[in-house]
Amino acid sequence: MSVAATPANSSARSTPGSRKPEARASKRTAFSTTPTSSPEPIPRKTALDWSPSTNPSARTTPALPRLAAPLSLSAASSRKAIRAASPPVRSSPSSPVISAAKIIAALERHDITHVLGVPDNGSCVLYERLWDHDTIEVILTSREGEAYGLASGLYLGGAHPLVLIQNTGFLEAGDALRGTAYNMGIPLVMLVGYRGYATMAPGAPRVDTAATFFEPTLKAWNIPYTAMHTDDDSGQIDAAFAKAQETSLPTAVLLVAETA
Repeated sequence: MSVAATPANSSARSTPGSRKPEARASKRTAFSTTPTSSPEPIPRKTALDWSPSTNPSARTTPALPRLAAPLSLSAASSRKAIRAASPPVRSSPSSPVISAAKIIAALERHDITHVLGVPDNGSCVLYERLWDHDTIEVILTSREGEAYGLASGLYLGGAHPLVLIQNTGFLEAGDALRGTAYNMGIPLVMLVGYRGYATMAPGAPRVDTAATFFEPTLKAWNIPYTAMHTDDDSGQIDAAFAKAQETSLPTAVLLVAETA
């Protein structure tokens, strides 16, 4: 009969329940959460950066005037509530704007049937114009993440939806975007307001992290994107629709200025 080998420390084995747990060295490495230096401002874009691995090119034109930080609004059930919460932004010499009419003309060219999202100061005028549109239906959501789920369902049902939100809401909605439109391969175009863009200009008194986090997040999530600074860039919306169809990925147009 073979005898099982006896562990060398069998004589020192204690009775069940009496053994004290051995102290084990932690394998975790301590690290500091305090940044060692201030982050460098992200160079501002001209337009069209479809490759997530491509660094944004430096903008050579003079820095834009600093924009007021938009105020995020909760969803409302009527245009009256939106107008009361966020008066329309009017064009002025010191505040660059993008024509809502030109954006809507681009949406018409691509047969958009629904626009979903959460209004903010930057997109308020565009939402107001869309409410008066004959063929485009506006659907407000309580959170930006809901817009992606609803838009994905509308697309599967044969509609042509578009998401209109701000970059703060885009950051909040990441998992909803991942789990619906991205994983489902839906060529969904997003118009995303670039809150804080002007705070990245040299000499700005503060930097809005909603802006500095924005493009690195788009790249990390593999979202093709381009930028619209003025009405002259309205063709970038058409380019975004073409890119979305080519890649079967959600594609973003960054609205650097407010709509009017």
